[in-house]
Amino acid sequence: MNSEIRAVLVKAGWRPGRRVSPSQWIQPLEEEGFQFNGAALEILSEFGGLKIVGLLRDGIQSAMEFDPFDAAGGSVDEAEMLMEDYGEVYSPIGSWSARDGAGCLVADR
Repeated sequence: MNSEIRAVLVKAGWRPGRRVSPSQWIQPLEEEGFQFNGAALEILSEFGGLKIVGLLRDGIQSAMEFDPFDAAGGSVDEAEMLMEDYGEVYSPIGSWSARDGAGCLVADR
């Protein structure tokens, strides 16, 4: 892992071997109709609940938050449309924000 990325993650509360249960996010989203693939579960188990603030890209302050419920709650239609169009399960893992908010989805590839 790149040392700069590692430092940002550590500052946000990550540590090597960190594991959290993603059930607090997954259960309510599954009740809405979301499906979770293996890649999303792995990411949430290691990074779930972290909020990385202060990222700069093109001079714009941004943040990444690994909270799939906050990012995608109430928008299962979009995930279903992606699954129909591309034949894969796209699972929410969090949101990235700068000027405009954006959800983050991950496919299991």
